[in-house]
Amino acid sequence: MCQWLENELIWGINCLKEKGIKNPRLDAELLLAYALETERANLYLETKRVLNDPEKTCFRRLLERRANHEPIAYILGKKEFMSLEFKITPAVLIPRPETELLVEEVVKIEKGGGERSRRLVVVEIGTGCGNIAVSLAKLLPHSQIYATDISKEALFVAQENIKYFGLIEQITLLEGNLFAALNGLGLEGQVDIIISNPPYVPQEEWEDLPLEIHDFEPRIALEGGNEGMKFFREIIEKAYIFLKNSGLLALEIGMAQGEKIRDFTRAKGVYGDPQIIKDYRGIDRVVIIQKKPPIFS
Repeated sequence: MCQWLENELIWGINCLKEKGIKNPRLDAELLLAYALETERANLYLETKRVLNDPEKTCFRRLLERRANHEPIAYILGKKEFMSLEFKITPAVLIPRPETELLVEEVVKIEKGGGERSRRLVVVEIGTGCGNIAVSLAKLLPHSQIYATDISKEALFVAQENIKYFGLIEQITLLEGNLFAALNGLGLEGQVDIIISNPPYVPQEEWEDLPLEIHDFEPRIALEGGNEGMKFFREIIEKAYIFLKNSGLLALEIGMAQGEKIRDFTRAKGVYGDPQIIKDYRGIDRVVIIQKKPPIFS
């Protein structure tokens, strides 16, 4: 019996549906298109195409991985962010749509300040696959970006993405924990913007995460200690050293963390009042903090 494309697709959709996968049709379409090395739209132009044995085997192996809740981005090895396609491996956090708001807010603030006659110095803490650094580099071509990460494996992925987009001269990758990666570069008091999507999942909520996250994404890039606040405190504590007067710290945050960050920031006494920005679902998602100039200089 011929194994038509449309029959195999229907079988795949039902397989994923039975396993409780949230978007079974979309995921089955993406996996079948990947197995056939074609565009997803072409699946509906070739419904009577007969799959050969290698194509069928490849598709079913991909389906098995997705049925076990492995994220589609890891299976396909790519993920779109800010209309750019990034290479992804299990060594890095999968870029989320909500992180685009972090990039958009920073770009909006910077472009709202008028034309610059000098380079904009940006530091990203925890670059992962490099999606934030690359997006900023393309949207702010006058920027010089230093992107750090504690993971060698993540930096390898980021390097490949930076090379792919032709941004080697604009983005410098540095290995190290948070600001330790900047030691010896002379950036103290020289940075215009520090940006980060740090780990902020509360430790106490880790076991309740969906399987796609809990079992597959790197915990080091997600879990942020008690109440998810560990890295926010460390970043806010040390960012002041590197920021210029009136420089900006931009952070992605999680639900119910905005007021905690505001209270901690106010207690430091060296920053202005944080601006908390909600995402499209009305959830606190981004906080913008400005360094105060010293009262006496």
